[in-house]
Amino acid sequence: MILLFTSTELGQSLADFAKAVKLLGAFDENSLGKAFSEVGAESEASSVKLLAEAHNLLMSFEEPLKDYLCAVQSIKATIEERATAFRRHCELSEKVKLKEINLEKLMQIRPGKYAEAEAEFRELKAESEEAARRFETIVRLMNEEMPCFKSR
Repeated sequence: MILLFTSTELGQSLADFAKAVKLLGAFDENSLGKAFSEVGAESEASSVKLLAEAHNLLMSFEEPLKDYLCAVQSIKATIEERATAFRRHCELSEKVKLKEINLEKLMQIRPGKYAEAEAEFRELKAESEEAARRFETIVRLMNEEMPCFKSR
């Protein structure tokens, strides 16, 4: 980036210098004026080359870098989403295990409350299974996309 800005700034400064020197050469009609005009013309040509080089640097360096930055941000968001899904899956799995243990105890101690607790258990188990599917889907998609990212 610094090289790009330096090349662009240098090219623009050289173009400004070329204009000034050419104007200076136009006021003097002797050999000094001619020399100034030639220096101005050479400076102008150099500035065009330098600005073209800066543009090429921009296209060959900055644009791919922007693409990679975008890809890295996307990957970071996906990894965070995967971590959140994994955490949710683990939390719900633990709750299901505890609820199952409590359900067995409840059946022995208070059979009347068993039906209500069993409905809550089924609901929690379905939620846990959905969280597991979500996590597995994210992992599968990440595994499918990894070769594409590596080939860049």
